[in-house]
Amino acid sequence: MRLFLLFSIFIFLSSSLLSQNITGNWKGSIEVSGQKIPIVFHFYKDSVGKVDGKWDSPSQNAMGMAFSEIDIIDDSVHLDIKIISGSYE
Repeated sequence: MRLFLLFSIFIFLSSSLLSQNITGNWKGSIEVSGQKIPIVFHFYKDSVGKVDGKWDSPSQNAMGMAFSEIDIIDDSVHLDIKIISGSYE
């Protein structure tokens, strides 16, 4: 029984150590009407440890725009961007 408990704790801790960290800068592009537009997402943790962020569209000189909502569940991220009536998954 003790071995099973130690093994279970080890598995739990190992899985949390392998989880991805989203903080940092992420660069990519989106395609709109056949044209690629570069975007940059900036993610950081706020004072209470919650993930927050801003995003840029450099080719449109739009910098530091806030996400309306950031949802992180397991290995998935959902971003709401109301200013453009869009989202990113």
